[in-house]
Amino acid sequence: MSETVGANKNGLWLGLVIGGAVGAVASLLLAPKKGAELREDLSETYRTFYDKTNQFAAALGQKTQEIAAKAGDKTEEAAVKLGEKTQEMAEMAGDKVQEFGEKTSAKVREVAGIAGDRAREMAEAAGDKAIEMAGGKA
Repeated sequence: MSETVGANKNGLWLGLVIGGAVGAVASLLLAPKKGAELREDLSETYRTFYDKTNQFAAALGQKTQEIAAKAGDKTEEAAVKLGEKTQEMAEMAGDKVQEFGEKTSAKVREVAGIAGDRAREMAEAAGDKAIEMAGGKA
């Protein structure tokens, strides 16, 4: 929205300058004056118009440079923030991977322990059964 307002202001100023110049030239041409006076008035009006145009162009150039500098600053700030966020996300991902690895390792040890206990129980039961069967035949 501010771009539209800025464009309208620029258009307004340009219209005022052009309208003022056209009005000044028209008034000089329609006023009853001698040739030398008319030429001097036209020359003065041209110089005034030229000066105003240069002032307008300089102000516009300065404003453009300010806007470009602000845009550059904002871009740099955004790049720095993006870099920081990327670093944070990478660190978080690394932490999560490490945490997952530790939990997985602990679970594997737990399951291996349970499997070992079950295997011992089954071996003991099989041994007891073998002794029982051997004792029963004897």
